[in-house]
Amino acid sequence: MIKKNGFTVLLGLIAPLIMVVSGCTHDPVLPDIYQSDIPIFMGNCNSDTLYYVLDVAPILVSNCAVSNCHDATTKEKGIDLSTYSQVMKTGGVRPFNGTASKIIKAMRKKGEERMPPSPANALSSDAIALVEKWIDQGAYNFECEDTNAVCDSVNFNFEANVKPILSKYCVGCHSGNNPGGDIYLTNYGEIKALVDDGTLMGVIERKDGFKEMPKGGSRLRSCYINTLNEWIATGAPNN
Repeated sequence: MIKKNGFTVLLGLIAPLIMVVSGCTHDPVLPDIYQSDIPIFMGNCNSDTLYYVLDVAPILVSNCAVSNCHDATTKEKGIDLSTYSQVMKTGGVRPFNGTASKIIKAMRKKGEERMPPSPANALSSDAIALVEKWIDQGAYNFECEDTNAVCDSVNFNFEANVKPILSKYCVGCHSGNNPGGDIYLTNYGEIKALVDDGTLMGVIERKDGFKEMPKGGSRLRSCYINTLNEWIATGAPNN
């Protein structure tokens, strides 16, 4: 773990170097800080900062690092998006320059060239923008403690509050022709069934006897877990 203050000084030295090297036509050779899968803990979460473990990894693992695509086994076209270091090594990420990064260009393609390809769901514009913003911020492997999350303590609507959480972190793995664990989370009925048997919150809260979900990242933000629990407490209505 790198101390926050010391790391701030290091960023001042690395950022200009990355921006200069990223101006080349080939992929930049990244400093050692981009080679490790050990997250850099930065204290309490900052609402203006995107964190790989908390914000970016769930999108990539659920939608891209899946079987027969960019997981650690298949490595379609030599690209492995299953871990931070592999994302940086094979994803064509150019820190501080999301627009020029190959991973963003691939995400923005349309039709038969779009990524992830059909029959998987296309990434939302919000998800792509989030990954691009993370790259623009330096594409660091930051992690934080989610103690200051501001939760909506009033509204727990399925379409407006619950479905967006599951779509971002879960649906990528649990949709298409080969859903993880043969579990689908594409509509209310499928989700409600997992609520009723306790599976949904069992995996999300990482209770004994359940697999840890989502894959490839830390627990969901406490704010999101609260929203799901409050929705369930009201009977998990479809409205």
